[in-house]
Amino acid sequence: MRPETLPLWGQTGELIVTVGAMRVRIELQGMFGIGSTFCLFPGIEILYIGDFDPSGMHMSEMDLPERIKRYGGVVDITRVAARRDNCGRRLPGFSVETKKGDPRYKWFKENHGRTCWELDAMNPNDLRARLRSEIMARLDIEAWSHCKKVEDAEKESLNSYIKAWPRV
Repeated sequence: MRPETLPLWGQTGELIVTVGAMRVRIELQGMFGIGSTFCLFPGIEILYIGDFDPSGMHMSEMDLPERIKRYGGVVDITRVAARRDNCGRRLPGFSVETKKGDPRYKWFKENHGRTCWELDAMNPNDLRARLRSEIMARLDIEAWSHCKKVEDAEKESLNSYIKAWPRV
């Protein structure tokens, strides 16, 4: 994995608002929606956030892996949220029966049971904290700090150069 790249993929564009401020500070490469399947990084891990329902689970477990494989990509998709183990009693769930019209309904019910959770029900601060924790667990803090120092020195040098540039 390239140390500067930790892709974040999400089920929908609405998640940009939730993680947007954090994305700028950490400089994640964010991809949202189905278009994200066309940005392939060989052998890289992708953090995924999506609903725990027929559509969201199918996207991360079936659709994305199959598309990536079809286009020759090799990636690991790690679902950060929503997951059964981090929703449970903390979020209000709802019956999968409300999703009977979804073509992935039967697949979901057979593989994940009868309860669904929407990311919209999750406190955005909790989602950002969970995402930050997942990211920090993957960072080489020493290398990250070194890159930050180099970047700061480069910015300072560039700013000094620009200030000395004669006005045209």
